[in-house]
Parts: sequence; C-alpha cells; structure tokens
Amino acid sequence: MTDLADYKKLYLKSARKHLKILSKNIALFLKNPSNQSVLDQAHLHTHSLKSQSLVMGYPKTGALCRSLETIFYKIKERKKILTNANIKSIQISLQQLTELIQLIEKTGQETRGKVVSS
Repeated sequence: MTDLADYKKLYLKSARKHLKILSKNIALFLKNPSNQSVLDQAHLHTHSLKSQSLVMGYPKTGALCRSLETIFYKIKERKKILTNANIKSIQISLQQLTELIQLIEKTGQETRGKVVSS
C-alpha cells in the first residue's frame, strides 16, 4: 500500500506543473485576450488543480482554484468581460495559489501554525 506521503509528493509535483503552465497561459492571455486557446488551457489547469487539491484535503487551495475557474469560464462564455479589476484579481489569485502550494510543501498544511476550526 502506498503511503500518503507518496501521494503528497505526486500532488506537489503536479501542482507545480499546473501553476507553471497556468502562469504562462495567463501571461499569454493578457497579451492577447482574443486567444481562446490559452484561456481554455488556463481553465483546464485551474480545474485540474482544484480537483486534486480538494481530493488531497486542501480546501483553501481548492476554493481559490474554483474562483479562478469561474472567472475563466465566464470570460470564455462571454458572460464577463476582461477588466483591470479582473486582471488584478487573476494576478493576486495566482500569487496566492503559489504561496499556498509553497506552504503545503514546507509544512504539509495550508495554514501557518495551529489549525483553527470554526
């Protein structure tokens, strides 16, 4: 039977890959918002990272991915236009995702210190 640590290593490897591709696709999309292909790829990688994060028990990462996924979907379906506020939100979310993945890698958790439940 495989240890949970093995799954965590695989998750982190996959998460870093998704973040790298996501960062690249967002940069390309912001340079050319009519490029539907990079928007589709950003949506796909966000969706994949969301699902993997939730399965691994990282709800903050999953929720942040869900928010990004929704933004990409709405832009893709033309239900939302790309504005400076959306761009800033996407950039902040990507930075937060990167920080969460780094925190998970260092501590095994999405939070620093003691986990507080509501």
